Amino acid sequence: LAKADRTRIALVEQSRSFSFGQIEESAKRCATSLVNRMDVMNELIAVFLPKSAEAVFADLGIVYSGNIYTNLDVKSPGQRIRNILDNLKPSLVITNRSSGEMLRSLDVPEERILYIEDATSSEVDFDNGALWKRLDRIIDTDPLCIINTSGSTGTPKGVVLSHRGTIDFMDWCFGRFEFTGTERIGSLSPFYFDIYTLELNLCLAKGATIVIIPDQLAIFPIKLVEFLAQQN
Repeated sequence: LAKADRTRIALVEQSRSFSFGQIEESAKRCATSLVNRMDVMNELIAVFLPKSAEAVFADLGIVYSGNIYTNLDVKSPGQRIRNILDNLKPSLVITNRSSGEMLRSLDVPEERILYIEDATSSEVDFDNGALWKRLDRIIDTDPLCIINTSGSTGTPKGVVLSHRGTIDFMDWCFGRFEFTGTERIGSLSPFYFDIYTLELNLCLAKGATIVIIPDQLAIFPIKLVEFLAQQN
C-alpha cells in the first residue's frame, strides 16, 4: 500500500469510505483467514462478490496470502459461472452469505467457500511478519490474477497477468501521467475487467482515492456525469 497517512481516505463506495489503514487491515485479515483455511501458495482463489469494498479486500487479501485472484461477475448466468469454475478449478471461492446459495446451486461444496464477513472479521488476528515471509517467496513471473474473456467462442478463457506485467503496466502509467496522490479516480470498470487492475494499483501506489462508480450508472450518461461532479 502507499506510504501515505494511514488515516487518509483510500476508497469510497457510495456512503461508505475506508482509509488506507482500514483497507490494509481488512486485506491482511482476509489473507490470514485464507492461510488458516488452506495454506497454499500460487493457487487460484475466485472472488464471487458484487462490485464493492469487500471485493477489494478479498483481492488484496489473496495477494497478501501469496495466491492468485480472479473476479467473477455475480450477474452472469449460472452456466457461465459454472464454465469458468470448471475451467479454472479454483481452490477456494470468496463470497458473501447472500451469494453463497448460488454457488452451492452450482455444486461448489461448502468446504471450498469462504465468506468475506468471516474472513475480514475484527476477531481475525494477522501476523505481519508471517505474511511478508510468504510474499518473499513470490517471484515476478508468478501470476497475480486471471481475467476471464467474454467467451465468444462458447467457453470463457483465462488470461494470466503476472506481477511483473502489472509492475510494468504501472511504471508506464506513472511515466506517462503526472499523478500527485491528491487525485480522486472513478472506477467505472467492472472488477472482472483488466482495467480494474490499473485503477486499483494506481490509487494504492500513489496514495490517491478510488471512488467506486455504481454499475447501474454506466448506462445512464447524465446520471453518471452528475455522480462524477458530486464526487469531485
